[in-house]
Amino acid sequence: MIRFVVAEEGRDIVAETQGYGVYLDNDSLVDLAKRCEPRRRRFVGALRAKGTLLFSWANAAEIAGPQGDSADAVRAFLDSIGPHWVPLESNARNLGGR
Repeated sequence: MIRFVVAEEGRDIVAETQGYGVYLDNDSLVDLAKRCEPRRRRFVGALRAKGTLLFSWANAAEIAGPQGDSADAVRAFLDSIGPHWVPLESNARNLGGR
């Protein structure tokens, strides 16, 4: 389990992984969204059963690129994952516990 806690203004925001954490680059995200529906269903089923998709700021920035039908396919794929994802933060100042 990986646990992310953000404490800000007296509130804690907690995101936890369940089971295995899986990170996909954007090419893989788009490929799963647009091609081979049986593979997409198996992947989403595996996440729901034993995993969490790790979603980075780079994913979020690059996923805005697809247009039209591609954007719709990506949106539907991410919606199908439901709550089985957590955001990752990239902050070089926090590397090494500093």
